[in-house]
Amino acid sequence: KKTGERINEQIGSEFAAMTTYYSVAAYFDSEGLRGFMDYYYKQAEEEKAHGLKFIKFLADAGAPVKIPQIPAPRYEFSSVLEVVTLALKNEEKVTQQIYSIMDTARSENDKMTEQFLNWFIREQLEEVSSANDVLSLVKKAGPGKEFLVQQYLKHD
Repeated sequence: KKTGERINEQIGSEFAAMTTYYSVAAYFDSEGLRGFMDYYYKQAEEEKAHGLKFIKFLADAGAPVKIPQIPAPRYEFSSVLEVVTLALKNEEKVTQQIYSIMDTARSENDKMTEQFLNWFIREQLEEVSSANDVLSLVKKAGPGKEFLVQQYLKHD
């Protein structure tokens, strides 16, 4: 029961991340940084897929699905560096949330959920690594040269 409640909370977190990434993509569109825009639209779709995986898991397990209210995303940003830093912090937060759900599943001896969460733990390694790479590249490029990073994002 507790694990199901935590997964419902995580569905909200995944969809909140999705709306954040859509907002970030819109910001980059308004700044004329289409490579960043495309990258974050893709990230938004990945978060949506994650939320749907959690929904399907609960439904398949016969547990109630209760999608929580999703807060409005930020839509004003001062720089590319601020945005990519926010993205990394968001991925780190989601990773910790998934670890916490895993801890709950283990405490309830819920092996099915543990097995299910292993995919997300591997996925979060990729997500955090990618976000960290983008942040590192933006820092190396420096202010006003973020457009150079877009070539990397097209190959990611």
